[in-house]
Amino acid sequence: MQENPYKFTGPLHPIHDELICMPRERELEQVISGILRGDFWTILGPRQIGKTTFLNQLIHELSAFNCIYFDMESCPKTEEIFYNWLEDTIIDNFAKNTFKIHKSDKKDYGHEINFYNFLSSIEEKDNKKIVLLFDEIERLPFVKQFLKLWRKIYNERNFHTELNKYTVVIAGSVELIELTIGKTSPFNISKKLYLGELLSPHAELLIDQPIKKGGIQFDADAKCELIYQTSCHPQLLQQLCYLIVEKALSNNKYITTSDVENAIEILFVESDNLSSLANEITSDKILMELIEKILSKEEVPYLPYKKYSIAGTGPIVQQKKICALRNKIYEDFIENIIDHTISYKDAEDEPDYLTKIFLKDISKNTLLNESHEKLLKYLFSSDFIEIEITMNGIKLPCLDLEIKERMIFCYLAYKKYQAIKKGFLDWKKIPLGCEFRLSSNVENNKGHAEWEILEDSFSSRRITIYNEIIRTWVLSIRQKLKIIGADDLIPKEIGRGKGYLIKGKVEFAEL
Repeated sequence: MQENPYKFTGPLHPIHDELICMPRERELEQVISGILRGDFWTILGPRQIGKTTFLNQLIHELSAFNCIYFDMESCPKTEEIFYNWLEDTIIDNFAKNTFKIHKSDKKDYGHEINFYNFLSSIEEKDNKKIVLLFDEIERLPFVKQFLKLWRKIYNERNFHTELNKYTVVIAGSVELIELTIGKTSPFNISKKLYLGELLSPHAELLIDQPIKKGGIQFDADAKCELIYQTSCHPQLLQQLCYLIVEKALSNNKYITTSDVENAIEILFVESDNLSSLANEITSDKILMELIEKILSKEEVPYLPYKKYSIAGTGPIVQQKKICALRNKIYEDFIENIIDHTISYKDAEDEPDYLTKIFLKDISKNTLLNESHEKLLKYLFSSDFIEIEITMNGIKLPCLDLEIKERMIFCYLAYKKYQAIKKGFLDWKKIPLGCEFRLSSNVENNKGHAEWEILEDSFSSRRITIYNEIIRTWVLSIRQKLKIIGADDLIPKEIGRGKGYLIKGKVEFAEL
């Protein structure tokens, strides 16, 4: 039996997946021309739109250069190990006869400056550009500092010509808007490419080309229906073609619109993409209300909601300066689920939050130990911690915090955990003072064992903690909570001398 040629999970390779990896000539030409000029680039787009596939295509087209790809989702998450990993990866990817490193006595100026000096020490004998591609870069806990380092390199190239050989391409989703746009963003020097759907001719090729050898044929109406339903969304198109062809391989080899309709019904049940879409809508008050307006044919200006074209599955697109849903499949699926979802307008004013802190390699005895000294030391010093937040029983998207923000959040979670043990489940009834709260005044927190452990952990990471910085970190955490739809987990009316805390229940568990 012929193998199904379509692939809808994971990135595609321009050579190994030649039949189904559709070219993006315009976008590639735009980025490559920029790289030749020395531009740094940011590739923005929602999940499943093909960002990693585009990076693979870019590397293929830049085969004459030294290209090195880094997956930030699986990279080390501690700074020292991360920068060592970067250096080792760069060295391993260069052929020994094309470059050399001028080694000098290595002094400890900190991880970032040491890496800067390492980059300066590399001599490319053939004068080839070195293109470093960082995928899913927002997964890096210290991403802002890392991008500031590259901004420094970009700005100093005119004075230090040994840095001219470097070009950086980063890829990611909504968080990169804040990191790359605006005067204070760490990577505002980059050019931006917003990756969208395939062009119609390429979508038609994707439908026709892979199945020619098998004698399978799409009816012209079926092909038009596929393009109409998906609006040439690459992942949806691939999955639908896979479902249709899988059936056709053992059955009728002439595909009609009826086959397309049947495949869409299966897609509604099996698609991880649509499952993520449902989760995003039901966990984001603003998105839910926006979609309700779109479905009721209300004209909503696009610009204020631009991030929803990049965040998550990117359900919102621009249509004549107003918001529209990305494709017909999204529209039908959303109408389906919205009828079975309690609107935020009808929900209780006070959401029911549950915050779970998952810790790796820690025993149940430690979790159950009343003194919790080991738990606290692990909580504030380990990099193997995951945070899961549910609201009204719905799991929210991942909360992506920098190390210092995560330590503060875990501190607030522990404080609330202790308050619950003492019977203070309602945050409004938790007494003032620092027994169950975090003060923005460092002196107020002293005298509590958990604060001393937190201070020691900050000190070991060479992070200075002072009054104003606590408030700054909490505000930053609140902004990231807003992104995932947990706007008021840290109550906005708390602070201003009353101390910070979090709402709802808190649990600690093994990862």
